[in-house]
Amino acid sequence: MTEEMLRLLAVQNREKENLLLCIDRAWGICARQARQARRRLRRLEGVLALTTEEIKLQPDASVPAAEEPRPGETQLEALSRRLAAAQQEIRQYETKLFACDRAILALKKENAELTALCNKARELGFVPEEEENTGPFWPDGLGPAPSEERPAAEEEPAEPAAFDEPEDEPAWLASPMELLEPPEPRKAPVMLPPEPEEEPREAAAPAAEQPPVRRRGPLDDMTSQVLGQLDLLMQKEHIPLKQSAYLRGKMD
Repeated sequence: MTEEMLRLLAVQNREKENLLLCIDRAWGICARQARQARRRLRRLEGVLALTTEEIKLQPDASVPAAEEPRPGETQLEALSRRLAAAQQEIRQYETKLFACDRAILALKKENAELTALCNKARELGFVPEEEENTGPFWPDGLGPAPSEERPAAEEEPAEPAAFDEPEDEPAWLASPMELLEPPEPRKAPVMLPPEPEEEPREAAAPAAEQPPVRRRGPLDDMTSQVLGQLDLLMQKEHIPLKQSAYLRGKMD
């Protein structure tokens, strides 16, 4: 007995899960259809408003400034013809308005049915938490206001800009091509002669400045004696003397 009850409970749970899944899918379909119906309703209301404005302005706008009667036609016949044409145009606009009214009534009826289904699903407790306050099935003027933290479900993202204009645009781009001056031809660089290098300041100093005279030491005396003896030997051997200025100075 207990196993049979457990089996029945399991079957009921599976059926309940299947029912919840079907209701969830129906919920999504109803919400999508409600959004589409509301968009179509707003579009048709805009068309109806524009058509009404055109009908109000059409009699004054359609009357020609000066229309001459056709050959062999009196002025009364010309006015009657214009009146028939205006009435035919009015009947065409009335036909369009009648079709718009029928479409609006059908959309309102469909919207009411979808709203009733959504309300029934809400009463059964199958409303998703994320759409509890911002559900797309709320009719205009009813239901809680959408949350300020999240955008409304019906708001569509704004279309991105076609192109971004540069902030700093040069002025010559706005001028016509005829006003732009042609570029000047390039000129060859002129080679200038090299500048004379400045002489070092040391060379410009007067030549009178000489280094101080070095004092003679014992090594200088020995060098003078050796050179003197070398010269005496060269004279004895009849070797021509080729003394430098330095040696001559030493010998003197």
